[in-house]
Amino acid sequence: MAIDINRYVCTGYLTKDVTLRETKSETQVANMGVAVNRGQRDGEDLPPIFWEVACFGKTAENCARFLKKGSPVAIDARVEPDAWQAQDGSKRVQFKLIAQSVRFLGQAPNNGATDQEHSSAPEAGAEGDDSVESKGKGNGGRSRSRKAQEPAGATA
Repeated sequence: MAIDINRYVCTGYLTKDVTLRETKSETQVANMGVAVNRGQRDGEDLPPIFWEVACFGKTAENCARFLKKGSPVAIDARVEPDAWQAQDGSKRVQFKLIAQSVRFLGQAPNNGATDQEHSSAPEAGAEGDDSVESKGKGNGGRSRSRKAQEPAGATA
């Protein structure tokens, strides 16, 4: 029995600010662009790969809240085709990433939090759960759960 795997894991930098929208069913959707460096070949830098990335729910809300253009991120996603017909009648396909989790690798704006992961997988927690995973220096690199903290001066 064959097992199909569609998984892409990368690190990169946001190429634009996150845009947040809500679906008709009131699910939050965040869209962002990410540039992934490919390293070097024969001493020359290879051009980066540019991805459009979408994430949902609490992950989308947290990405819109904490990330901005230039923010470093690690993304665990699946690759999905986005097909359409151009005005000239030709068929076009662009592959995009649907993020299962997004890890903030740099300093988040407004509160100084670092290296937080917010999972968009439905089985990750109950609706309205604000828990996040944190891997910091103070816990020996072990993962621990904690409640998300509001930035100082934030109001509901």
